[in-house]
Amino acid sequence: MLQNKIEAPAGGGLDAKGVVRGAIMTASLGTIVRLLALGAALCGAGCAETQMRYNVLSYDNAVAQGANQQLLLNAVRASQHYPMSFTAMGQVLASPPLSASVDGAFNFSRAIGLDTYSATPKLEASAGYTTFTLDNLNYVQFMAAMRTPVPEGILDTFCKTTRWPRGLLPIIYLQKLNPTEDQIRMIDLERKRQCQISKPSDLCSVLETLIADYSDRCGSHFRDLATRLNDLRTDPNFYYNSARTFCNFARFTIIVGEIRRLRLDYCHRKHPAPGCIRAEERPALEMIAYLDELIAAQNYIDPRFEPFVIIGDSTLEGRATFDILPLFEVRRGLGGPHGAALSVVHEGELFYIPRPDFGSRREARSLQTLDLVLETVRAAPLRNDLLKLETLGVVGGKS
Repeated sequence: MLQNKIEAPAGGGLDAKGVVRGAIMTASLGTIVRLLALGAALCGAGCAETQMRYNVLSYDNAVAQGANQQLLLNAVRASQHYPMSFTAMGQVLASPPLSASVDGAFNFSRAIGLDTYSATPKLEASAGYTTFTLDNLNYVQFMAAMRTPVPEGILDTFCKTTRWPRGLLPIIYLQKLNPTEDQIRMIDLERKRQCQISKPSDLCSVLETLIADYSDRCGSHFRDLATRLNDLRTDPNFYYNSARTFCNFARFTIIVGEIRRLRLDYCHRKHPAPGCIRAEERPALEMIAYLDELIAAQNYIDPRFEPFVIIGDSTLEGRATFDILPLFEVRRGLGGPHGAALSVVHEGELFYIPRPDFGSRREARSLQTLDLVLETVRAAPLRNDLLKLETLGVVGGKS
Protein backbone atom coordinates (compact mmCIF):
# COMPACT_ATOMS: atom_id res chain seq x y z
CA MET A 1 0.00 0.00 0.00
CA LEU A 2 1.41 3.37 -1.02
CA GLN A 3 0.03 6.58 0.45
CA ASN A 4 1.06 10.08 -0.72
CA LYS A 5 -0.20 13.10 1.17
CA ILE A 6 0.81 16.67 0.38
CA GLU A 7 -0.43 19.44 2.59
CA ALA A 8 0.34 23.14 2.66
CA PRO A 9 2.15 24.38 5.75
CA ALA A 10 0.11 26.37 8.18
CA GLY A 11 -0.07 30.05 7.40
CA GLY A 12 0.82 29.88 3.72
CA GLY A 13 1.03 27.90 0.50
CA LEU A 14 3.89 26.30 -1.39
CA ASP A 15 5.73 28.37 -3.95
CA ALA A 16 6.67 27.01 -7.37
CA LYS A 17 10.15 25.94 -6.28
CA GLY A 18 8.69 24.02 -3.33
CA VAL A 19 6.26 22.25 -5.59
CA VAL A 20 9.10 21.23 -7.94
CA ARG A 21 11.25 20.05 -5.04
CA GLY A 22 8.31 18.09 -3.67
CA ALA A 23 7.62 16.50 -7.05
CA ILE A 24 11.27 15.49 -7.45
CA MET A 25 11.39 14.06 -3.95
CA THR A 26 8.11 12.28 -4.54
CA ALA A 27 9.57 10.61 -7.62
CA SER A 28 12.70 9.59 -5.68
CA LEU A 29 10.66 8.18 -2.85
CA GLY A 30 8.52 6.29 -5.33
CA THR A 31 11.70 4.61 -6.59
CA ILE A 32 12.73 3.81 -3.03
CA VAL A 33 9.35 2.30 -2.28
CA ARG A 34 9.49 0.16 -5.41
CA LEU A 35 12.95 -1.05 -4.42
CA LEU A 36 11.70 -1.86 -0.94
CA ALA A 37 8.79 -3.81 -2.36
CA LEU A 38 11.14 -5.68 -4.71
CA GLY A 39 13.46 -6.46 -1.81
CA ALA A 40 10.52 -7.74 0.21
CA ALA A 41 9.46 -9.95 -2.68
CA LEU A 42 12.97 -11.38 -3.11
CA CYS A 43 13.23 -11.94 0.62
CA GLY A 44 9.87 -13.68 0.65
CA ALA A 45 10.80 -15.90 -2.30
CA GLY A 46 14.11 -16.83 -0.67
CA CYS A 47 12.38 -17.70 2.61
CA ALA A 48 9.80 -19.77 0.76
CA GLU A 49 12.48 -21.70 -1.14
CA THR A 50 14.43 -22.37 2.05
CA GLN A 51 11.27 -23.50 3.84
CA MET A 52 10.33 -25.86 1.01
CA ARG A 53 13.78 -27.45 1.02
CA TYR A 54 13.53 -27.88 4.78
CA ASN A 55 10.09 -29.48 4.44
CA VAL A 56 11.33 -31.91 1.79
CA LEU A 57 14.24 -33.03 3.95
CA SER A 58 12.07 -33.25 7.06
CA TYR A 59 9.49 -35.34 5.20
CA ASP A 60 12.18 -37.67 3.81
CA ASN A 61 13.68 -38.14 7.27
CA ALA A 62 10.25 -38.84 8.75
CA VAL A 63 9.48 -41.45 6.07
CA ALA A 64 12.83 -43.19 6.58
CA GLN A 65 12.54 -43.19 10.37
CA GLY A 66 8.93 -44.38 10.17
CA ALA A 67 9.84 -47.29 7.87
CA ASN A 68 12.70 -48.38 10.14
CA GLN A 69 10.54 -48.22 13.24
CA GLN A 70 7.64 -50.03 11.59
CA LEU A 71 9.90 -52.94 10.61
CA LEU A 72 11.42 -53.16 14.08
CA LEU A 73 7.98 -52.86 15.70
CA ASN A 74 6.59 -55.68 13.56
CA ALA A 75 9.54 -57.90 14.51
CA VAL A 76 8.96 -57.10 18.20
CA ARG A 77 5.24 -57.82 17.82
CA ALA A 78 5.93 -61.16 16.18
CA SER A 79 8.44 -62.11 18.90
CA GLN A 80 5.54 -61.87 21.38
CA HIS A 81 3.09 -63.60 18.99
CA TYR A 82 1.21 -60.39 18.23
CA PRO A 83 -0.07 -59.98 14.65
CA MET A 84 1.92 -57.79 12.27
CA SER A 85 0.47 -54.71 10.62
CA PHE A 86 1.64 -52.73 7.59
CA THR A 87 1.03 -49.08 6.83
CA ALA A 88 2.76 -46.89 4.27
CA MET A 89 2.93 -43.15 3.86
CA GLY A 90 1.25 -42.15 0.63
CA GLN A 91 1.43 -39.08 -1.54
CA VAL A 92 2.08 -35.65 -0.09
CA LEU A 93 -0.44 -33.09 -1.30
CA ALA A 94 1.38 -29.77 -1.39
CA SER A 95 0.05 -26.41 -2.45
CA PRO A 96 2.47 -23.91 -0.95
CA PRO A 97 1.52 -20.32 -1.92
CA LEU A 98 4.60 -18.26 -2.53
CA SER A 99 3.98 -15.51 -0.11
CA ALA A 100 6.03 -13.86 2.59
CA SER A 101 5.04 -11.18 5.00
CA VAL A 102 7.26 -8.14 5.22
CA ASP A 103 5.28 -5.42 6.99
CA GLY A 104 6.83 -2.07 7.67
CA ALA A 105 5.98 1.64 7.51
CA PHE A 106 8.68 3.92 6.18
CA ASN A 107 8.00 7.51 7.32
CA PHE A 108 9.96 10.48 6.09
CA SER A 109 10.48 13.89 7.73
CA ARG A 110 9.07 17.24 6.68
CA ALA A 111 12.46 18.45 5.52
CA ILE A 112 11.50 17.74 1.97
CA GLY A 113 8.51 20.01 2.18
CA LEU A 114 6.00 17.19 2.63
CA ASP A 115 3.95 16.73 5.74
CA THR A 116 3.89 12.87 5.68
CA TYR A 117 5.00 10.16 3.31
CA SER A 118 4.58 6.52 4.27
CA ALA A 119 5.17 3.27 2.34
CA THR A 120 3.88 -0.12 3.56
CA PRO A 121 4.77 -2.91 1.09
CA LYS A 122 3.37 -6.35 1.89
CA LEU A 123 3.95 -9.75 0.33
CA GLU A 124 2.85 -12.99 1.99
CA ALA A 125 4.71 -16.28 1.59
CA SER A 126 4.48 -19.63 3.28
CA ALA A 127 5.78 -22.98 2.04
CA GLY A 128 4.91 -26.49 3.13
CA TYR A 129 2.69 -29.48 2.51
CA THR A 130 -0.97 -29.35 3.42
CA THR A 131 -2.01 -33.02 3.67
CA PHE A 132 -0.64 -36.51 3.23
CA THR A 133 -2.28 -39.93 3.14
CA LEU A 134 -1.62 -43.13 5.04
CA ASP A 135 -2.11 -46.31 3.00
CA ASN A 136 -3.43 -49.36 4.84
CA LEU A 137 -1.60 -52.37 3.35
CA ASN A 138 -3.39 -55.07 5.35
CA TYR A 139 -5.29 -56.58 2.46
CA VAL A 140 -5.05 -59.80 0.48
CA GLN A 141 -3.15 -58.58 -2.59
CA PHE A 142 -0.29 -57.03 -0.65
CA MET A 143 -0.06 -59.88 1.87
CA ALA A 144 -0.11 -62.49 -0.91
CA ALA A 145 2.84 -60.73 -2.55
CA MET A 146 4.68 -60.72 0.80
CA ARG A 147 4.19 -64.49 1.09
CA THR A 148 5.45 -65.40 -2.38
CA PRO A 149 9.16 -65.86 -3.19
CA VAL A 150 11.01 -62.64 -3.87
CA PRO A 151 11.55 -62.27 -7.65
CA GLU A 152 14.81 -63.91 -8.63
CA GLY A 153 16.09 -60.86 -10.49
CA ILE A 154 15.73 -58.75 -7.36
CA LEU A 155 17.64 -61.25 -5.23
CA ASP A 156 20.40 -61.32 -7.85
CA THR A 157 20.85 -57.56 -7.57
CA PHE A 158 21.37 -57.88 -3.82
CA CYS A 159 23.78 -60.80 -4.19
CA LYS A 160 25.90 -59.17 -6.91
CA THR A 161 26.49 -55.88 -5.14
CA THR A 162 29.47 -55.56 -2.79
CA ARG A 163 27.49 -53.46 -0.34
CA TRP A 164 26.25 -56.43 1.70
CA PRO A 165 28.63 -58.71 3.65
CA ARG A 166 28.86 -62.14 2.01
CA GLY A 167 28.16 -63.87 5.29
CA LEU A 168 24.95 -61.93 5.90
CA LEU A 169 22.98 -62.69 2.71
CA PRO A 170 22.44 -66.47 3.15
CA ILE A 171 21.55 -66.04 6.82
CA ILE A 172 18.71 -63.66 5.92
CA TYR A 173 17.65 -65.05 2.54
CA LEU A 174 17.84 -68.84 2.97
CA GLN A 175 15.22 -70.79 4.88
CA LYS A 176 16.68 -74.28 4.50
CA LEU A 177 19.51 -76.22 2.87
CA ASN A 178 18.92 -79.63 1.29
CA PRO A 179 22.36 -81.14 0.60
CA THR A 180 22.72 -84.74 -0.53
CA GLU A 181 24.68 -87.27 1.53
CA ASP A 182 27.49 -87.18 -1.03
CA GLN A 183 27.67 -83.41 -0.74
CA ILE A 184 27.80 -83.57 3.06
CA ARG A 185 30.56 -86.18 2.86
CA MET A 186 32.57 -83.97 0.49
CA ILE A 187 31.97 -80.81 2.55
CA ASP A 188 33.00 -82.47 5.81
CA LEU A 189 36.16 -84.12 4.46
CA GLU A 190 37.32 -81.14 2.41
CA ARG A 191 36.73 -78.66 5.22
CA LYS A 192 38.80 -80.77 7.62
CA ARG A 193 41.58 -81.13 5.04
CA GLN A 194 41.78 -77.42 4.22
CA CYS A 195 41.56 -76.32 7.82
CA GLN A 196 44.61 -78.39 8.77
CA ILE A 197 46.77 -75.96 6.81
CA SER A 198 44.84 -72.75 7.43
CA LYS A 199 46.33 -69.56 8.87
CA PRO A 200 45.18 -67.73 12.01
CA SER A 201 42.16 -65.46 11.44
CA ASP A 202 41.25 -67.52 8.37
CA LEU A 203 37.64 -68.59 7.98
CA CYS A 204 38.70 -72.06 9.08
CA SER A 205 39.84 -70.82 12.50
CA VAL A 206 36.48 -69.08 13.01
CA LEU A 207 34.65 -72.25 11.99
CA GLU A 208 36.73 -74.30 14.40
CA THR A 209 35.78 -71.93 17.23
CA LEU A 210 32.09 -72.27 16.41
CA ILE A 211 32.32 -76.05 15.98
CA ALA A 212 34.02 -76.41 19.37
CA ASP A 213 31.22 -74.41 21.03
CA TYR A 214 28.56 -76.39 19.13
CA SER A 215 30.16 -79.70 20.12
CA ASP A 216 30.15 -78.75 23.79
CA ARG A 217 26.50 -77.66 23.76
CA CYS A 218 24.82 -79.69 21.02
CA GLY A 219 26.77 -82.86 20.18
CA SER A 220 29.37 -84.28 17.78
CA HIS A 221 27.59 -83.49 14.51
CA PHE A 222 30.54 -81.59 13.00
CA ARG A 223 33.23 -83.77 14.61
CA ASP A 224 32.12 -87.18 13.41
CA LEU A 225 31.11 -87.78 9.78
CA ALA A 226 29.05 -90.90 10.55
CA THR A 227 27.02 -88.95 13.11
CA ARG A 228 26.56 -86.14 10.65
CA LEU A 229 25.24 -88.41 7.91
CA ASN A 230 22.94 -90.19 10.34
CA ASP A 231 21.51 -86.87 11.56
CA LEU A 232 20.70 -85.92 7.97
CA ARG A 233 19.05 -89.30 7.26
CA THR A 234 16.97 -89.06 10.42
CA ASP A 235 15.84 -85.48 9.79
CA PRO A 236 15.86 -84.16 6.18
CA ASN A 237 15.19 -80.67 7.61
CA PHE A 238 18.28 -80.81 9.79
CA TYR A 239 19.75 -77.68 8.17
CA TYR A 240 16.71 -75.49 8.72
CA ASN A 241 17.58 -71.87 9.40
CA SER A 242 16.00 -71.00 12.74
CA ALA A 243 17.03 -69.01 15.79
CA ARG A 244 14.64 -70.75 18.18
CA THR A 245 17.55 -72.51 19.85
CA PHE A 246 21.31 -72.00 19.83
CA CYS A 247 21.87 -75.41 18.25
CA ASN A 248 19.54 -74.71 15.31
CA PHE A 249 21.07 -71.31 14.70
CA ALA A 250 24.72 -72.34 15.06
CA ARG A 251 24.26 -75.46 12.91
CA PHE A 252 23.00 -73.47 9.94
CA THR A 253 25.61 -70.73 10.40
CA ILE A 254 28.43 -73.29 10.44
CA ILE A 255 27.38 -75.11 7.27
CA VAL A 256 26.98 -71.76 5.49
CA GLY A 257 30.56 -70.99 6.57
CA GLU A 258 31.73 -74.36 5.26
CA ILE A 259 30.09 -73.73 1.89
CA ARG A 260 31.72 -70.33 1.71
CA ARG A 261 35.15 -71.72 2.66
CA LEU A 262 34.94 -74.34 -0.09
CA ARG A 263 33.60 -71.77 -2.61
CA LEU A 264 30.50 -73.78 -3.41
CA ASP A 265 27.34 -72.28 -4.90
CA TYR A 266 23.70 -72.48 -3.94
CA CYS A 267 21.37 -73.90 -6.55
CA HIS A 268 19.80 -71.49 -8.99
CA ARG A 269 16.03 -71.55 -8.64
CA LYS A 270 15.33 -72.48 -12.26
CA HIS A 271 18.64 -73.71 -13.69
CA PRO A 272 20.73 -75.37 -10.95
CA ALA A 273 24.42 -75.70 -11.66
CA PRO A 274 26.09 -79.13 -11.28
CA GLY A 275 27.16 -79.80 -7.72
CA CYS A 276 25.40 -76.77 -6.20
CA ILE A 277 23.73 -76.99 -2.80
CA ARG A 278 19.95 -76.96 -3.01
CA ALA A 279 18.43 -74.17 -0.98
CA GLU A 280 14.96 -72.83 -0.22
CA GLU A 281 14.62 -69.04 -0.05
CA ARG A 282 12.47 -67.06 2.34
CA PRO A 283 9.52 -64.91 1.25
CA ALA A 284 9.69 -61.32 2.42
CA LEU A 285 7.25 -61.89 5.27
CA GLU A 286 9.38 -64.75 6.61
CA MET A 287 12.41 -62.45 6.68
CA ILE A 288 10.56 -60.26 9.16
CA ALA A 289 9.54 -63.36 11.09
CA TYR A 290 13.21 -64.36 11.24
CA LEU A 291 14.00 -61.02 12.88
CA ASP A 292 11.40 -61.89 15.51
CA GLU A 293 13.28 -65.13 16.24
CA LEU A 294 16.52 -63.18 16.65
CA ILE A 295 14.79 -60.83 19.11
CA ALA A 296 13.26 -63.75 21.03
CA ALA A 297 16.66 -65.49 21.25
CA GLN A 298 18.05 -62.51 23.18
CA ASN A 299 15.04 -61.76 25.35
CA TYR A 300 12.75 -64.77 25.84
CA ILE A 301 14.43 -68.08 24.96
CA ASP A 302 15.87 -70.10 27.83
CA PRO A 303 18.84 -70.34 27.68
CA ARG A 304 19.23 -67.04 25.88
CA PHE A 305 21.98 -66.45 23.31
CA GLU A 306 23.30 -63.64 21.15
CA PRO A 307 22.82 -64.37 17.41
CA PHE A 308 26.03 -63.90 15.44
CA VAL A 309 27.30 -63.70 11.88
CA ILE A 310 30.69 -64.41 10.28
CA ILE A 311 31.98 -61.22 8.67
CA GLY A 312 35.08 -61.09 6.49
CA ASP A 313 37.41 -58.14 6.02
CA SER A 314 40.74 -57.55 4.30
CA THR A 315 43.91 -56.24 5.93
CA LEU A 316 46.36 -53.72 4.51
CA GLU A 317 48.42 -56.68 3.28
CA GLY A 318 45.43 -57.92 1.28
CA ARG A 319 44.83 -60.96 3.50
CA ALA A 320 41.25 -61.85 4.43
CA THR A 321 40.38 -61.96 8.12
CA PHE A 322 37.11 -63.11 9.68
CA ASP A 323 35.30 -62.25 12.88
CA ILE A 324 32.21 -63.47 14.74
CA LEU A 325 30.05 -60.36 15.21
CA PRO A 326 26.59 -59.63 16.64
CA LEU A 327 23.96 -60.16 13.94
CA PHE A 328 20.93 -58.26 15.25
CA GLU A 329 21.03 -56.76 18.72
CA VAL A 330 17.70 -55.70 20.24
CA ARG A 331 17.46 -54.78 23.90
CA ARG A 332 14.41 -53.99 25.99
CA GLY A 333 13.90 -51.76 29.00
CA LEU A 334 16.28 -49.02 30.11
CA GLY A 335 19.24 -47.98 27.99
CA GLY A 336 17.56 -46.08 25.13
CA PRO A 337 16.91 -43.85 23.43
CA HIS A 338 20.17 -41.94 24.15
CA GLY A 339 22.28 -45.05 23.59
CA ALA A 340 20.02 -46.31 20.82
CA ALA A 341 20.24 -46.17 17.05
CA LEU A 342 16.52 -46.98 16.80
CA SER A 343 13.78 -47.52 19.37
CA VAL A 344 10.08 -48.44 19.50
CA VAL A 345 7.52 -48.90 22.26
CA HIS A 346 5.27 -51.96 22.37
CA GLU A 347 2.72 -52.55 25.12
CA GLY A 348 4.37 -49.81 27.17
CA GLU A 349 7.84 -51.40 27.00
CA LEU A 350 10.83 -49.90 25.20
CA PHE A 351 12.76 -51.97 22.64
CA TYR A 352 15.87 -50.54 21.00
CA ILE A 353 18.86 -51.33 18.81
CA PRO A 354 22.06 -50.17 20.55
CA ARG A 355 24.16 -47.75 18.54
CA PRO A 356 26.92 -49.79 16.85
CA ASP A 357 30.59 -48.87 17.09
CA PHE A 358 30.72 -47.58 13.53
CA GLY A 359 33.95 -48.33 11.70
CA SER A 360 35.24 -50.78 14.29
CA ARG A 361 36.07 -54.36 13.36
CA ARG A 362 33.74 -55.35 16.19
CA GLU A 363 30.83 -53.32 14.81
CA ALA A 364 27.50 -55.06 15.35
CA ARG A 365 25.61 -55.64 12.09
CA SER A 366 22.17 -54.79 13.45
CA LEU A 367 21.50 -51.81 11.18
CA GLN A 368 22.84 -53.62 8.12
CA THR A 369 20.56 -56.56 8.86
CA LEU A 370 17.57 -54.25 9.31
CA ASP A 371 18.45 -52.38 6.10
CA LEU A 372 18.79 -55.59 4.08
CA VAL A 373 15.40 -56.87 5.24
CA LEU A 374 13.73 -53.50 4.72
CA GLU A 375 15.06 -53.05 1.17
CA THR A 376 14.08 -56.61 0.25
CA VAL A 377 10.60 -56.22 1.72
CA ARG A 378 10.16 -53.00 -0.24
CA ALA A 379 11.19 -54.74 -3.46
CA ALA A 380 8.96 -57.79 -2.98
CA PRO A 381 5.49 -56.33 -3.73
CA LEU A 382 5.13 -54.69 -7.13
CA ARG A 383 3.30 -51.41 -7.64
CA ASN A 384 0.27 -53.31 -8.94
CA ASP A 385 0.09 -55.10 -5.60
CA LEU A 386 -0.69 -51.84 -3.83
CA LEU A 387 -4.29 -50.71 -3.88
CA LYS A 388 -4.57 -47.04 -4.68
CA LEU A 389 -8.01 -46.41 -3.22
CA GLU A 390 -7.56 -47.77 0.28
CA THR A 391 -6.33 -44.95 2.48
CA LEU A 392 -6.46 -44.46 6.20
CA GLY A 393 -7.41 -40.89 7.00
CA VAL A 394 -6.00 -37.59 5.87
CA VAL A 395 -3.62 -35.85 8.20
CA GLY A 396 -3.21 -32.11 8.05
CA GLY A 397 0.36 -30.87 7.77
CA LYS A 398 1.93 -27.74 9.14
CA SER A 399 3.07 -25.05 6.78
